[in-house]
Amino acid sequence: MVERRTPNPDVGGSSPPWPAIFFVEESHVFDFEKWREFWREAKMELKKTVFPSRRQTLGASVGLLVLVFFVAIYLGVLDFAFSKLITKFLTF
Repeated sequence: MVERRTPNPDVGGSSPPWPAIFFVEESHVFDFEKWREFWREAKMELKKTVFPSRRQTLGASVGLLVLVFFVAIYLGVLDFAFSKLITKFLTF
């Protein structure tokens, strides 16, 4: 049994509900049947996946690039305006 106590007994507080040391049983680490079952299930789930078509992927990519372009222009205009405004107030 592990003794549970606070690091400083004079200070109030609670002790952890379990000890800080954690051991993994070796039999679970190299259980090849569980690994095989995991990969079999992963392969089955991957077969259920519906991937977008080439046209959908291209459309989404173009839409994203257009959005990034306009956001970059917007932020560039804001940066230019604020830099001019700050320069005007600092040289006042």
